[in-house]
Amino acid sequence: EDGWPSGMSGTKVIDDHPEYAHRQLTIMWIYCENKKKIESDLKIEGHQVANGEIVGAFASRFEYRDDNLSKSKLKGTTDITGNIKDGKLSFENKEGYGIITVFINHVVHGYTVYTDYPIKKGWNAQPNTWNWYFPYEDYVDLMNPDAVDYFIQTTHEEYKKRFGKYFGNVITNVFTDEPGFYTVMKKDKANAVPWTSKLPELFKEEFDYDLIENLPALLCDIGDKTRKVRNDFWYLITKLFEENYVAKCHKWCGDNNLLFMGHFRLCYPQLIWQRNYAGNVINLFRNMDVPGVDRLDTPGMCEKLGTKDSAWQIEDKILSSVAHQNCIVRRMSESFAIGGWDYRLADMKRVTDWQYIMGINFIVPHAFHYSISGQRKRECPPTEFYQNPMWENYKCYSDYVCRLGEMMIGGKNVADLAILFPMATLWTEDVPEPLVDDVPNNIDRDFGFITDCLLRENIDYDIIGEDEFGRTKVKDGNMSIGESSYSLLVIPPMITIRKETEEKIIEFLNNGGKVMFLSMPPLKDIEGNKLNHIGKLF
Repeated sequence: EDGWPSGMSGTKVIDDHPEYAHRQLTIMWIYCENKKKIESDLKIEGHQVANGEIVGAFASRFEYRDDNLSKSKLKGTTDITGNIKDGKLSFENKEGYGIITVFINHVVHGYTVYTDYPIKKGWNAQPNTWNWYFPYEDYVDLMNPDAVDYFIQTTHEEYKKRFGKYFGNVITNVFTDEPGFYTVMKKDKANAVPWTSKLPELFKEEFDYDLIENLPALLCDIGDKTRKVRNDFWYLITKLFEENYVAKCHKWCGDNNLLFMGHFRLCYPQLIWQRNYAGNVINLFRNMDVPGVDRLDTPGMCEKLGTKDSAWQIEDKILSSVAHQNCIVRRMSESFAIGGWDYRLADMKRVTDWQYIMGINFIVPHAFHYSISGQRKRECPPTEFYQNPMWENYKCYSDYVCRLGEMMIGGKNVADLAILFPMATLWTEDVPEPLVDDVPNNIDRDFGFITDCLLRENIDYDIIGEDEFGRTKVKDGNMSIGESSYSLLVIPPMITIRKETEEKIIEFLNNGGKVMFLSMPPLKDIEGNKLNHIGKLF
């Protein structure tokens, strides 16, 4: 594979098939109130996007206008896609429209490790200066099944040609490293969402209505269909990633007597971050034999574990929860990258202890380099191999982790409490803007605060997604799934859940289960309709 993120076979996938490059839907808008004619080059900070495909352009009136566009409401929308020629918009505004929105499908060039958005209030991710993250500043569209097939052909099948006789005995796992959507990791400052060229027709097949004519809903309130369009968009994006990359790699491993392991881009715990890079990571974890996370230790970062920061437990707890609910034995973490050359065994133990408390039971230390020449000396140090002075004492740490694993693997986790995962609210309430809106921002922060407070009171819990919740069996005041059983469901602040989830909550209550709503109970289903039963509980 030659480095990370997975999917490129070094650069061979894009070298041989440029059409497999990662795409985004760039969203632009022009305020046009009191303007009779609009002439505009479609540029983003000087970057011409005329070489992209104009998916749609729309003129709309404001039913309500707010300085924050995501809080504005549109009406009377008209398709004006035909008014764009060669990257230039020319439009006679005879009807007095207030805003024009333009949606452009194009290959993403210019990836950078600096993340443009979302910027979550009260949070600053620590920047890094890697310059070898993407060899050509391009990536692969992992929602495209043909691209993934070619990746498997040029990577996995090549391993098989050379080392197939060792599969299942010497070689037991295939590792995938940080595959995902990299729409927000680029040099242009455009508002954008992940995209694949066949998305409109796949959307029509899946939901039986047109995505393109409803694209303004990704940015503004367009009325009753707003939440449904946003939910369906992110649902399908996640499903395509899950089916066309994760499930394909998983099947290939199973067919070749190997286990599929690795992690997605979950270097930071925020739910908004997870949504942008993976859609809904719960759906992805359950398609892996050894799902994992990436516990970077950028200097100073992991000193925050269990201190005043209240979010670092989230990704580890999501992973261990999915494993409990799907009977996945090993929960992996690639740990210690970026710790630096002064990293100590004590630092490793601190991180390991924290992660094993959170339910991780299999550590993959980063990294063991045969050589530290070239970029390997600087790319996410340290190496933990013979070049490192602590290597002569490494057996102490290795024995410690082996003993922890022996105790943690094969046991049954006991947690009587499940916390409902609020991703549906983030799908329906958040829009691709540089600064996260207050509602999704607060939903995100509240989730971190609640999951942190429970741990500080020594109350263990699992996080449960709506799919898993829907699969639980309810009996005698408990709901059970996989190896887990819960008598208390905690519903953190959220706005939106599926109608089926509301029905399951009522079923659980009617069978003697306990439900605790915190602060703001959900009010609407994913179609924006008022929930029938929850409001009557209060």
